[in-house]
Order: sequence, then structure tokens, then C-alpha cells
Amino acid sequence: MVDQLTINSMHEVMSIRQAAEALGVSYHRAYSLVRLGRLESTKVDGTILVSRKSVETFERLAPNGKPLRPLAALKAAQDGGSQ
Repeated sequence: MVDQLTINSMHEVMSIRQAAEALGVSYHRAYSLVRLGRLESTKVDGTILVSRKSVETFERLAPNGKPLRPLAALKAAQDGGSQ
């Protein structure tokens, strides 16, 4: 049986690999975040699908407790600063 997260829209979910890329972390780290419940997910036919909204709103914290920016934002900031 497919749960409500999947029924809403396939555009609202992504694979763990896609979530990892969006967050700028490894596949294994994204999988850990799913297992820890830090990213909302559902399993369909043995495949874990991650809520796109949970990825978009996910806040990573540095050891000092301050939020880290996603890798893409860091790269954009670096590219913009070198012009």
C-alpha cells in the first residue's frame, strides 16, 4: 500500500541520492538522516523516498550549534565573491 506522502505527488519526493546531492552530503549521511528521523521519508516497493519539503527546510548544524549552509549556497557565495 502506498502512503499519503506518495499519493500527493511524485514531484514532492526524491530519492536518497537526490536528497544527498541537494544537501551537499554523502549518500550515507542522507540515509543516516532518514534513519534518525531528521528527513521525512516513506518506503515504496523497497525504495526509500524523501520528502522534498523536508530537504528544503532541513537545517544542518555545525558543532558550535550554528546552521551550516547547503553546499550549493556555499559554492554560489564563493563564485559571487570572486567576481
